[in-house]
Amino acid sequence: MKLDADEADDVPLIFVLSEEEHRLLAELLTGRSDRRVAFHLDTSDRTVRRRVSDLMRRFGAPNRFTLGVMLGQLGLVRIGRRRPGSGPA
Repeated sequence: MKLDADEADDVPLIFVLSEEEHRLLAELLTGRSDRRVAFHLDTSDRTVRRRVSDLMRRFGAPNRFTLGVMLGQLGLVRIGRRRPGSGPA
């Protein structure tokens, strides 16, 4: 979520995602396993699981799916966008 300086002051910190969190969420939205996400982010799958758990706790999501839905509803991630060539819609 990119905000200009005036908007940033009005947004609760819970809704501000770091660049690292944006990259993690973008990878997860591809449907890759934790192991593949970790490979693409050059980290361990344990770190991926921990970061996802941290986000779930921060947003009060009971599971990963709900986390994705919540972040999509808040406009923090885009849900439903497909990469070109990723298969049938």
